[in-house]
Amino acid sequence: NQPNGVRGNGRRGGRQQQNGSGGKKAGISAEDLDAELDAYCAETKQKK
Repeated sequence: NQPNGVRGNGRRGGRQQQNGSGGKKAGISAEDLDAELDAYCAETKQKK
């Protein structure tokens, strides 16, 4: 489970940089990251 989470975190980080919405993303909190990771994992499981 951990490697999958790390991979998802890396991809999500890249997406945020491409988004380039600036200051808002810079102030993102750990809770926001956890929520996004949960959503990402849910999407991945649904596709399988």
